[in-house]
Amino acid sequence: MARTKIIINNDKNSNYLKLLSRQINKALFLSNYLSSYYFELTNIAYTIYNLHTTIKKNNQL
Repeated sequence: MARTKIIINNDKNSNYLKLLSRQINKALFLSNYLSSYYFELTNIAYTIYNLHTTIKKNNQL
């Protein structure tokens, strides 16, 4: 998964931009974390579905 980080150099609005940068980086980190968590949940759901259909087919034999 691609990681994104925003770096802001010294500027007139340096403190504001640093704070904004920190907040954006937190949001990006959370977004990356949640998307990987969602991916894992999707894999679990597919595994359960496949097990369910396999058991269902075996019971019909």
